[in-house]
Amino acid sequence: MVQTMASPQSHLKIIKNHPETRPLPDTSRQSIGRVLLSRKWITESDILKAWSIQRYEDAALGEILMGLGLIDIDQLYWALGKLHKLEVVDFESRPPSMIWVDYTDPQTALQKGYITW
Repeated sequence: MVQTMASPQSHLKIIKNHPETRPLPDTSRQSIGRVLLSRKWITESDILKAWSIQRYEDAALGEILMGLGLIDIDQLYWALGKLHKLEVVDFESRPPSMIWVDYTDPQTALQKGYITW
């Protein structure tokens, strides 16, 4: 008697993007390396060194550059923000105002994702 196994049913489903869905940030023209180069935080030889390491390590370029001590976490965050066209907020020069807590109820804060500290 020959038994045949039924093919397992896939739990994956392909759906079309909703027309109102925001596309991923366009990074085709910029790269993290170019952003860091533009600030003169690294050199082209630093990028080449990081790329050669990246061939053997499963790590992002920014992580490798940090591991080599060429950039710090603030520079990496700044470059990623610039790459994805996000505003950089410096909490030391512009500390957050806590006055809004007096005018916002806890339910609204939870719904909007406000962080109170």
